[in-house]
Amino acid sequence: LPQLIGIKIPHREDGTSFIGSVHDLFPNARFIHIVRDGRAVALSSLERLEREDTVVVLDTETMTPPSQDITKATTTWAAHERSTLAERSARNDLAYFRLHFEELVNEPEGTLRRALEFLGLPWDGSVLEHYREPDGRSRRLGLHTKENGAVDATRARHWQASWGKAHDGYV
Repeated sequence: LPQLIGIKIPHREDGTSFIGSVHDLFPNARFIHIVRDGRAVALSSLERLEREDTVVVLDTETMTPPSQDITKATTTWAAHERSTLAERSARNDLAYFRLHFEELVNEPEGTLRRALEFLGLPWDGSVLEHYREPDGRSRRLGLHTKENGAVDATRARHWQASWGKAHDGYV
């Protein structure tokens, strides 16, 4: 089996993508870019700032918390997406697979089968129970409670309850 490395945060502080740098170091690397609806990302970012258990990373220029402005949140998401797509376009030899979060939560098995095929890995149904130990016990995977259970398709639409008509022009 190939060696696997996962990088969750694909952007530098200035918003540029890490894909080119990683590809320079690992020319045979394969990239799976998970894309979520920009409205969901923006609202999730703002909701995360409102929770008490959130560690806030200060803006390095102003030393203030990130903006709680929906316009800035959606603009940042769009800039990150443009940066990643520009890196992809600039490199013809880049092995790249774009996976939509909404497709992943609504059709997990089919989507994961395609992702594993892209990576050259065999299908294993246990990927659908990523939150379980081999003996069936629950496993804590990360800080986010949503990582520690079965895929919940309602998460793909969760943002819609908070998105009002006033926000429609932002994405």
